Amino acid sequence: MKTFVNILFSFRLMGLVIPIIAISIAVATFIENDFGAETARAHIYNATWFEALFVLAAINLSGSMVLNKVYRKGKLSILLFHLSFLMILLGAGITRYFGFTGMMHIREGDRSSLVLSDESWISMQVLDGDKAFRASKRIYLSELMKSGRVMTARTGTKQTIRVDYIDHMSHARPALHKITGGAPAILLVSSSPEGRDYHPFYKQESRWISGQLFQFNQTSAGDMQGIQIHMNGDRVYFTAPYPVGIMHMADRGQEMLEAHKKHELKPMAVYSFGSLSIVLSEKESSAEVLAVKQEDSEGNGKTALSLRLTAGSNYKDITLWGAKGLPGQPRQIRFSEREILLTFGSIARSLPFSLELEDFILDRYPGSSSPSSFESSVLLRDDEKNLQSSHRIYMNHILNYRGYRFYQSSYDTDEKGSVLSVNKDHTGTLITYIGYFLLSLGIILSLINPNSRFRKLNRDITLSGKKKAVLTLLLTAALCSGNGTKVLAAEDSQQYEIPAGHAKEFGKLLIQDPQGRIKPMNTLSSEILRKVSRKTKLNGMGSDQVLLGMLADPVTWQNVSMIRISHPGITELLGIRGKHASFMDFVDPELEGGYKILAPVMLAHRLKPAERSKFDTEILRVDERNNICYMVYDWTILRILPDSNDEDQAWHNPSTIKNVYSGTDSLFAVNITQLYFESVKEGMSSGDWSKADEYLGYIKVFQNRMGSKILPSTLKQKAEILYNRVSIFDRLARFYLAIGMSLLIILLVQILGKKERLKKLRKIMVIHLLAGFGVHSVGLILRWYISGHAPWSNGYEALIYISWASMLAGVLFSRRIAAPLAVTAVLSWMILHTAHLSWMDPQLTNLVPVLKSYWLTIHVAVIASSYGFMGLAALLGFLNLLLMGLQNRGNRNKVETSVESLTAIIEMTIIAGLGLLTIGTFLGGVWANESWGRYWAWDPKESWALITILVYAFISHMRFIPGMKGIYPLNLAAVLGFSSVIMTYFGVNYYLSGMHSYAAGDPVPVPDFVYWTLGIIALVSITAWIRNKRMERIAE
Repeated sequence: MKTFVNILFSFRLMGLVIPIIAISIAVATFIENDFGAETARAHIYNATWFEALFVLAAINLSGSMVLNKVYRKGKLSILLFHLSFLMILLGAGITRYFGFTGMMHIREGDRSSLVLSDESWISMQVLDGDKAFRASKRIYLSELMKSGRVMTARTGTKQTIRVDYIDHMSHARPALHKITGGAPAILLVSSSPEGRDYHPFYKQESRWISGQLFQFNQTSAGDMQGIQIHMNGDRVYFTAPYPVGIMHMADRGQEMLEAHKKHELKPMAVYSFGSLSIVLSEKESSAEVLAVKQEDSEGNGKTALSLRLTAGSNYKDITLWGAKGLPGQPRQIRFSEREILLTFGSIARSLPFSLELEDFILDRYPGSSSPSSFESSVLLRDDEKNLQSSHRIYMNHILNYRGYRFYQSSYDTDEKGSVLSVNKDHTGTLITYIGYFLLSLGIILSLINPNSRFRKLNRDITLSGKKKAVLTLLLTAALCSGNGTKVLAAEDSQQYEIPAGHAKEFGKLLIQDPQGRIKPMNTLSSEILRKVSRKTKLNGMGSDQVLLGMLADPVTWQNVSMIRISHPGITELLGIRGKHASFMDFVDPELEGGYKILAPVMLAHRLKPAERSKFDTEILRVDERNNICYMVYDWTILRILPDSNDEDQAWHNPSTIKNVYSGTDSLFAVNITQLYFESVKEGMSSGDWSKADEYLGYIKVFQNRMGSKILPSTLKQKAEILYNRVSIFDRLARFYLAIGMSLLIILLVQILGKKERLKKLRKIMVIHLLAGFGVHSVGLILRWYISGHAPWSNGYEALIYISWASMLAGVLFSRRIAAPLAVTAVLSWMILHTAHLSWMDPQLTNLVPVLKSYWLTIHVAVIASSYGFMGLAALLGFLNLLLMGLQNRGNRNKVETSVESLTAIIEMTIIAGLGLLTIGTFLGGVWANESWGRYWAWDPKESWALITILVYAFISHMRFIPGMKGIYPLNLAAVLGFSSVIMTYFGVNYYLSGMHSYAAGDPVPVPDFVYWTLGIIALVSITAWIRNKRMERIAE
C-alpha cells in the first residue's frame, strides 16, 4: 500500500500524466481541424478517460503537496500557486457538470422564458398504458464514430428498449427517392419566425411543426388529432380544425379554406396555418426518405441521425432530424406495441422569469448598410417576485438576474428578432475566479519569497559573482527582442498636399467626439489616420494634412490607397495588391448594394463572437475603417458647430446644424463649412491660402462664442496638441531599446575587458535612462491632465503605466549595479511596443465590440511578455548546448562555469515566463466569460496555450524526476519547449481552424528554413550530448 501511495503521489507519475494530457490536447486540435469540433469533443475533450487524467493529476498534486509539506512556514507562495490549480480544476468540474449555457431567441413584441441548450440531446418518451417513461442522453456526433449503444429505457412491464447509433449525415436535408415496394410519402417545406425547414412524412407518421401536430395517413379515428394529411393516388389532401389561408404562386391569388373540410394540398401554393407557412415540395406514392447533402445556397441544413430501436427480438430503424442550437422536432412512432416520442436537437430549459423584446436596435454607419452596433431592449418579468424592469443588452453589457447571465449574441436577418447567449454557472465561475486570484498571488509572492526557487537561483547567481553569464543573457535578450517594420511605398502626393502651416492651424480647431469630449482636430486626425491606415503619416503628410484633404477634396482622396487590409482573403475579395486599399476599391456598381464586402460583413455580424473566424473579425475591422472614411467624406464626423441652447451641450456637423439657429447665426452656421472647404480646394490649386485662413478663423470665433461653457482651457488645448505631436511613448519605446542595448553592450565589454575605460560612458547611458524615466513620468502626468482621469483606465493606459512601473523597479534596484536598469529598459520597450499596437487602432465610433475589451488588451500584453521570456530561455539553452559541444580539456572549467550560471538564469526565466503565460491565459478566460459567457471552450488557440503551460510546467519540475535531472536535459528542454510557443503563436493562426485562425482551405506550406532550423538544433544537441558524456568520463 505504501508503495502504491508513493507512486500515486510521486513526481515520476506527474512527469507521465502531464505529457499525456498535453499530447492528447494537441491531437484533439488536429482532429478538430480535420473532422470538426464535435469529433474532438466526442473522442477527447468530453471523453471519460480525458476527465480521469485531470482527476489523476489533481490527486497527484494534492498528495505531493502534503508529502512535501508545502503548508509549512516559508512555502506560502508554493502552496497558493499549486492550490490555485486544484481550485481551477474544481471550478471547471462544477461548470462542466452543473453549469448551463444556451441560446434564447426572441422576436419583437414576444415574450420567452425558454432557453435552448448549446449541446445536442437524444430524448425518448415511451407511453406504456397510462404511464410515461423518459430517457435522454447528450450526444456528440463524430465523423469517426462507430455504431453502438446510445441509451436504454425501461417500461412499466420492465421491458428494455435500446437505442443504437447507426450513422449520421451533417448539413443534410430530407429527399424522397422513388422505389418499387415503398410506401406513400410527402415532403413539406415550412417557413416560420424560426426559419425555413423540411419535414418528410412516410407511412403513418406524425410530426410537430412549430407547435402544431401534423399526422399523415392515419386510419384509426381515435388516433386522429391536429392537422390530418392523406394521400390518395397521386393527390394529397388535408383537413384542419381551423380556417387555412392559401396563396397560389402562379397568379398570387389568395383565399381562405374552411375548417373541418377536406382540401387538396397542391404544389406551387403556400398554405398558412396561423404563423406557419407550408408548401408541398415533393410527393411519391411509393418511395423512401433519404438524407442528401444540402447545397450552400439552401443554408446550413440539419443533421440526419440514423438510429435503431431494439426491444427483445424486434427492431426498427428510424431517422431523426435536428441540429445543435435548434429545438428537436418530436417524431412519434409505434414500436413494440407502444407509442414512442423521439427528439434530436437542443433541449429547452424553462426559466423562472421571462424576457420580452421591446425593441431590437441595429445602428448603421451613416450612409451605409453596415452595422456599427446592435442591442436588445428587453422587459424582464418575474411573476414570482412581482418584478418588472427594463434592460438594455449589448456587447460587453450583460443582463445578470437570478444567476442567469444574458449576452447579446446575434440577430435575425429581418432585424426583428434577437439571439441572446445565456449562461448559468455562478458557483463554477466563482470558484474558478478564486483559483485565478490565488494563482496570480502565488506567482507574485514567489518572486519576493526568500524561500522560493526563483529567489534561491537569484542568490546563487549573485553570490557566485558570475556576472559574465548574466550579462550575456541580457545582451541576448536585447539582440533578440527587435521587430521589423514595414513601410508603405509613397505615392505621388503633390496634387493633394496641403501646406503644413495651414494644416497646423486646422489641427487647433475643436471638435466633439461621439462620447461628448471636446478635443482638438489634431487628436481626431491622428486617431483617424492610425485607425484607417495603421500609420502616423501618409506619403510624408501629417494627419492634419490628410484629414483636411479628405474633407475638402473627397473625389481625389477616395482613390488613394490608405485603408489597411490585414487579411489575404480580404485582399483577394477586393481584387487588389498590397496591404492598403482605396475607398473606391470597395465599390462595385454591378453588385446589389454596390459594396463588395457587404455579404461577409452581414454574415460576420450575425455570428456569435465565439464563432467568428479571423477572417470574420478582420472583415468587420476593415468595414469599420471604410465607414469611418465615409463619415469623413460626407462630413458626418465633423461635429465642429456648437449649439449654445442645447442642455446636453451637443455639437453638430454641417448637415444637422440647419434648424438649430435662426437669423444671421443660422446663415453663418449653415454656410461657413462649405465656404471653408471650397477655399481650401482653391488654395490647393492656386497656392493662395488667405481665404482659407480667414474662414478657419471665423469658425474658431464661432466655437468660442457658442460653446464657451464646455471648452477646455487654452492651456489644456495646447497641452493635448503637444502630447499628440511629440508622441512621447512611441519615441520612448525606441529610446529605451537603443539606450538599454547600448548599456548592456558596455557592461559586457567591461566584464570581458578593462573596466575603467568605459566607466564614464556607462554613467552617461544610466543618466540617459534616468532622464527617459523622467520623461515617461511627465508623459503620464500630461495624459492625466488632458484626460481628467488617472492614466490607467483602459488597456493602452494600463500598459504605459506598467512600463513606467517596470522602469521604476529598475531605478530602485540599480543603486549598486546598472544591469537591472538595462534589463528593465528593454522590458519597458517590449511593453510600450505592445501598447503601441493598441494605440495604432483607436476606437472612434460608438461601437463597443468584443475585441475592444480591457481584459483582452491586458491578456494579450501579458501573454506577449511571456513569449519573450520563453524565447530568451530557448536562445540561452541553444547557446549552452553550443558551448557544451565546443568544450575540450583546455576550456572545460571555464565552459562549465558559464553553462552553470546561464542554466540558473534559464530556470529563472522559465519560472517568470511560466507565471506570465499562466496568468495571461486565464485572463483570456476572464475576457471570454465577460464578453460572451464562457471562460473555456477548447478553441485551438486556448488549447495550445494550455499545452504550452503544461510543457513549461513539466520543464520547471524536471529536476524532481529521476533520469531528467541535470544541466543538459534542462537546456535541451528549454530549446525544444519553445516549439509549443511557436505553434501557439504561428501554427494555430495558419495551420488550424478556429476563431483565432487565418486558415482557410489548404494550409500554408511549411517554410524551408524550419527544416534547416530543426536540423541545426538536432546536430548541436547530439554533438553537445556526445561531448558532454566524454567530458564526464574524463572528469571521473
